[in-house]
Amino acid sequence: NMRFWFVAKNFRLNVDNNSQQAIKAEAKELFEEYVKPGSEKQVNIPGKMSEAIGNQIKANGPLTRELMFPAEEEVMRVMGRDTWPRFKTSRKFREALKMMMVCDNYKVTIA
Repeated sequence: NMRFWFVAKNFRLNVDNNSQQAIKAEAKELFEEYVKPGSEKQVNIPGKMSEAIGNQIKANGPLTRELMFPAEEEVMRVMGRDTWPRFKTSRKFREALKMMMVCDNYKVTIA
């Protein structure tokens, strides 16, 4: 879910908004990899949302960089409710935080 959130946000902020070809190519790639039901890295979003995104891509009409935004928001909501709180209590999170603090030359005690 976190990876999708990053790539969807990157799509929304960085894909060339003046190029339908670029938007469609990137949107199709995101859909196939993360949104399409049964995809290897399928994210946890409602089926109707996934279907709506797929239908917009298939319709061959103009697309915008905002296409994945509802899914991006839903993934963030789910992570905030479930994944993120669990991750913050994990050993891996504490180790990553310690490493970041060392890299920034901070000395912090983490319980």
